Amino acid sequence: MIHETSRTGAPILGWNIAERLAACNNVFTITLGSGPLTQDFRALSVEMYGPFETDRLHPIDIEYGLKRLFERHCFKYAIINSCESRPVIECCAKRLIPTLMLMHEFGTYVPVDSLRRAFDMASEMVFPAEVVAQSSYEVHSPLRNRCVRILPQGLCAIPSLKTNIPAEVPSSVNTMLLYHNDGKFIVLGAGSVDFRKAVDVFLTTAMAVRQKVGDRVKFVWVGRGYRHQGRAGILRLFA
Repeated sequence: MIHETSRTGAPILGWNIAERLAACNNVFTITLGSGPLTQDFRALSVEMYGPFETDRLHPIDIEYGLKRLFERHCFKYAIINSCESRPVIECCAKRLIPTLMLMHEFGTYVPVDSLRRAFDMASEMVFPAEVVAQSSYEVHSPLRNRCVRILPQGLCAIPSLKTNIPAEVPSSVNTMLLYHNDGKFIVLGAGSVDFRKAVDVFLTTAMAVRQKVGDRVKFVWVGRGYRHQGRAGILRLFA
């Protein structure tokens, strides 16, 4: 179960897991959202379901959309990759399918009620680091009484690009090259512009550094979500 097929952290980890499992298992993939890795997952999967409409992610909608899948097959277990895939846990729990939830995110960044429900229904919990587990304990203390696992994710292979068309170089990359050639020190932030990506810390740090060293340090953030109406964008702050 993956929340989307973008070329970003959690989906790439999910692809690595699927590739390992596909060597000796029948892998079925459910994706809630779309992205450029869809065909990569499809190539590893016996069947693939999704994506779902963004306004159709309630567990009832997902259960209806996956009805055919669950009626046709009997599953040994389900891997829930990232808490963003948590709506699928309830569907599995109703069918007594064991679920392994990979919790990559800090618990304090996720809506508490739905996260607690997911924790209670998941069969097993895996965190990549102790600090991530501690964050979930803070929002859901019953987890302290459960046997959870701390397993570092390690290095991931990156799916190869399936195109011969050269990628367009973002303007931010050219800007960074100019700064580099000018002897500036560059601080780079990357990821979708979201609170849980610590954009607020990035901006606060940039303002503090600007006051101390002036124009010698440049801060550049690359990621989607800055522009309105869902268009991909780049947030750039030059301290």
